[in-house]
Amino acid sequence: MSESTKRPRQADDAPERPPKRRRDTEPDPETDPESEHSHSSSPGPAKKVTGRPGKNASVPLSKERVKAARSFFQDSRPPVRLEDLYKFVGPIAPPLSDTWTQQDEDEMLAEWDASPEKVACASIKGDGPTTTMWKVCLRTFRCSPLGMISPLMGLRYQTMPGPSQPGIWSREFCNRLTALIPYSIWHGRPKRLAMALQYAVICRTDDRRPWMLQSSCPALTRLRQFMDDVEDSELSQSIHHMHKRSRSLATEAGQQISTLSDLFIFINRTVRGWTFERVPEPVTSEKGFEVYSVTIPDLKVVVAAIDSCMSDIVDEAYQVFKVAKGNRAEIPKGSQVRQFYERAALHQLRRITIAHRDQDEDEGEGQGEGDEMAGPQPDPEPEAELEDQFSSDQVPDDESESESDSSSDSGSYPEVEVESGSDHEPSGMGADDGFVLEDDNEAVNDKVDDDGRVQVSPSRQSTAPLVNTPSMTPMASHVVQDVAKMVNDILKKEREEMKSFFESSLESYLKSCQERMGLEMQQRMNELQKRYEAEIKALKEALKKEMTTRTKGNESRGLDDQIQPAGNSLADDGTT
Repeated sequence: MSESTKRPRQADDAPERPPKRRRDTEPDPETDPESEHSHSSSPGPAKKVTGRPGKNASVPLSKERVKAARSFFQDSRPPVRLEDLYKFVGPIAPPLSDTWTQQDEDEMLAEWDASPEKVACASIKGDGPTTTMWKVCLRTFRCSPLGMISPLMGLRYQTMPGPSQPGIWSREFCNRLTALIPYSIWHGRPKRLAMALQYAVICRTDDRRPWMLQSSCPALTRLRQFMDDVEDSELSQSIHHMHKRSRSLATEAGQQISTLSDLFIFINRTVRGWTFERVPEPVTSEKGFEVYSVTIPDLKVVVAAIDSCMSDIVDEAYQVFKVAKGNRAEIPKGSQVRQFYERAALHQLRRITIAHRDQDEDEGEGQGEGDEMAGPQPDPEPEAELEDQFSSDQVPDDESESESDSSSDSGSYPEVEVESGSDHEPSGMGADDGFVLEDDNEAVNDKVDDDGRVQVSPSRQSTAPLVNTPSMTPMASHVVQDVAKMVNDILKKEREEMKSFFESSLESYLKSCQERMGLEMQQRMNELQKRYEAEIKALKEALKKEMTTRTKGNESRGLDDQIQPAGNSLADDGTT
């Protein structure tokens, strides 16, 4: 037997070598294929983290975490109903009053018609990332994405160099923001995520404007006190340096520091370890408010910071959310996104106008009236629930690179196995991202096995159309929008006509009532007058009759007196 024949058998008889264990690394933020500008504007690669799952690796998720998340999202954050949109997105037409008149509404609509946001709104497509972002934001934060990335929250969206349309959030921006929203450290509060994004921008740009933050954490409260004591428009020290000083003072006082403050430390560490190229100069003001311009690199920084310091990474937490949110239908559907966008944009313009008016009239007073005008806002959470969760382990502030792998418990939703998506974007970001559409009759196939593993159906990762209806052409979409606007105008006109009709009817009814009451009163007065006159007349006649009777009686008595003396004299004469 030849050597050539023996070698394959020897190879077959040889024991199979175990595959080499690959040490997975943190994905490189620069190589996102979906980025609108990924060639040079993204930050440099993050520090390598071992154990990060690859594209098709199975990620174990804790049953307890899924259970806790399911309890939160089904009890405290159930799916948004259509009747809740008035509160969370904004009213279709605001109630008119002395606070918000028809003239205010007309001026706001004129501003909207001339704005680039309206042009951007007309080109919005209900694609997967945009629709998913709206669903996750409404479900978790109880507000629209425009209500979170808003001048009223101190934030604005910053486009990156490259071909992009102003006002349109890129697919990658939507994907990365969506993955961050349901993370447990925010406690379902958009302001907490806004603070983290602001801090990422502050560290990246070394922004030294006084930072007006709100938190019950002792370290962050001290930091706010430092800001309040500053009289200049620019700080002499970096905000991060002042934050570290606040943490030191809080520690010396025996106070516990929250995980949110710990996260800010890791955000700064991440920024220091990355390089940012071709990121545009930040815009610091929009619509009269001081803002921090959020870019895709800032979202990547926050994700990398969470992955390096928290017990569960962002991708895993998002998978927990997808399992825990339930199978009920979510809104909006893809065909509704443009309508929701315009509705939310108009709502923000109204609130911004009222906020400026309140600032001009009185610092901070009257803002409640403005919110009432613009439509009811989500119910405020109790102060106790807004408190930061304190970390179990103190994060050192010396920021040595050797300590960057320390972790603190994030208090996240309390191992379920899912498949990770791309290493370059949040995993599992499909067209509808596992959300059940209202007209989708296909059952969701995610199940928890006995081993505590969830298998995600391949169909859930597909890019299936959002609705099971023929796709609408741009022309037809515009026609539908025009018809909807026309119907709204007709309904508004009819409502005004009905209001005018009821007011005039009420006025005429009151007038007729007054006339009828006046006529009845006059009739009664006339009757009383007649009765009075009749009684007076009868009284006069009776009196006259009485007087006549008495007069006749007196006359008869006088005649008798005259006759009697004459009779007496005749009698006297006869006797004589």
